[in-house]
Amino acid sequence: MDIHDIIAFSLEGKKILGVVIEHYTSPLDDFYIVYAEYAVHKVINSNEDASTVLENVIIPACDDALADYRLKRQHLKDMDKYHKEIDALRDALMSKMNTDFMEDSI
Repeated sequence: MDIHDIIAFSLEGKKILGVVIEHYTSPLDDFYIVYAEYAVHKVINSNEDASTVLENVIIPACDDALADYRLKRQHLKDMDKYHKEIDALRDALMSKMNTDFMEDSI
């Protein structure tokens, strides 16, 4: 993981996104220090609840990275939605053209 990696983890039973600040590895312990929702958290396993280390923390660079990530993710979702809508319209037009062609040839 890099300092700008964004991970999803569990906090108080809900999944949230956070920016990895540091990744610690050792034979006995492997965990991430993550910034999310104006706090610093210790994440041992993304499936387990994280523990909050510091509250009321503001790291503008991390907030910007999270906002940029959310914006890009929303853009990809929108593009996928538009792609599906265009495919549906194309299929409807092709079906209409085939029906009209069949009627004209009779």
